[in-house]
Amino acid sequence: YKDNQEARKGVGLHKASGEFVVYVDSDNVLPTRRWLNQMLAPLLKDPSVVASETWRYGIDEKFGAFSRYCALIGANDPVVFYLGKCDKLAWFYDKWVYTDILEETKEYVLVKFDDTNMPTMGGNGFMARREILLQSLCKPRQFFHIDVVLDIARLGHTKFAMVKNEILHDTAASLPKLLKRRVTYFNEHNPAHAHRRYLIFNPRKPKDVLNLALFVFFTLTLIQPLLISTVGYTKKRDLAWFLHPVVCLGFLYAYAAATVNLYLKK
Repeated sequence: YKDNQEARKGVGLHKASGEFVVYVDSDNVLPTRRWLNQMLAPLLKDPSVVASETWRYGIDEKFGAFSRYCALIGANDPVVFYLGKCDKLAWFYDKWVYTDILEETKEYVLVKFDDTNMPTMGGNGFMARREILLQSLCKPRQFFHIDVVLDIARLGHTKFAMVKNEILHDTAASLPKLLKRRVTYFNEHNPAHAHRRYLIFNPRKPKDVLNLALFVFFTLTLIQPLLISTVGYTKKRDLAWFLHPVVCLGFLYAYAAATVNLYLKK
């Protein structure tokens, strides 16, 4: 599976022999030596916790502005941000806001994820009980990190820990590279021709349709993205926040073109 990193993750899951598996991608950097212990702690303390995920992307000044921008919004894609499905907490939040909290400690928050509120999780700092993850559709050609997490949630394994630590993600050096990477991802894993279970945008969900329409409106009018940049900068002083309006415009054009091309090829 030379050109399919998701399939390689599936191979790794089946070849692993320990109680837990952890997914750290090749463009991730662990910020401290304590990171693995922090991820493991809620799983050891509470047997009903199925998996743990790092709750925020760290900011490294040595990384490019676009990598820092993605870390600041908690996603590699502003569309995901507007759909409310970020895999990490955006830096203008000081506490967990995406779902109700079942329990909170100094080290992590316990939450319930299901079909209605599942974020785009499962990579970039994710640890899970191997035997439970094996209950998903996880053969190499079926494996996609967000899909297998949704699979186990649908089986009733819904208790997750969001660990109050960070992971670094060096995702893109420039906007063209970021767009190329995300459009490639869109084309390879689009539900129109792939057997995806998790839909980042589900046209049957009114909330998704509304949020996507708001993304288009906000992007074309520019005011709200500029407001996001300004508020974000007051929370975490990094000029990369002000890339937000430009990145939104870039993604709007790139995804529109990719969608048209996809349907023309049918």
